[in-house]
Amino acid sequence: CIIWIGAFVCEECAQQHKFTYGNQNVYIKDIYKELWDDYQLRSVCLGGNKPLFDIMKDYKIENLALAQKYKTAAMLWYKRRHRAIMDGDHFDTAMPPKDWDERYQQTKASLVKSGQVVGGHLTTFGGQAKEKASTASVYLGEKTSNISQKVKEQQIGTKIMGLFGKKPQPKTLEEHEEGGATPIEEKSTKK
Repeated sequence: CIIWIGAFVCEECAQQHKFTYGNQNVYIKDIYKELWDDYQLRSVCLGGNKPLFDIMKDYKIENLALAQKYKTAAMLWYKRRHRAIMDGDHFDTAMPPKDWDERYQQTKASLVKSGQVVGGHLTTFGGQAKEKASTASVYLGEKTSNISQKVKEQQIGTKIMGLFGKKPQPKTLEEHEEGGATPIEEKSTKK
């Protein structure tokens, strides 16, 4: 029996596997002359010859040389799947494509699926960005309003103009009379 794929083989095939891969890589076990532990029995119960030969027929690799057969994507997938089942791990990797048409369909389905996921993420991100922008706009509006109010209250504009030696011109005649002399009059009185 070949433990790593859970399949029974004849003695000649077992020897060929040992010779090609070495017993440490394929783990050949005699069904009559050796003791079996639970893990090894589980491998045969969960594996079996039928699923192994079915996949070889589906992928048309049953007549390949032994060394080529186990290097194919189908057999590597079968081995990984068998090991995951043996260890109780979740295995959801799709079977490899059998031809270019199937590869095209799988790639197309994968891109559509990933596009939907990305689109969902972008929609979520877009909604969050819109919400944040709206919040920022309200916040900035409030801050601008507060700053504008403080500028008016503290007459900062007048103070800034005073830094440059200019006095702001009054807007009305009354303000003009209350405000005192104009800058031109100041210059003439200082002489």
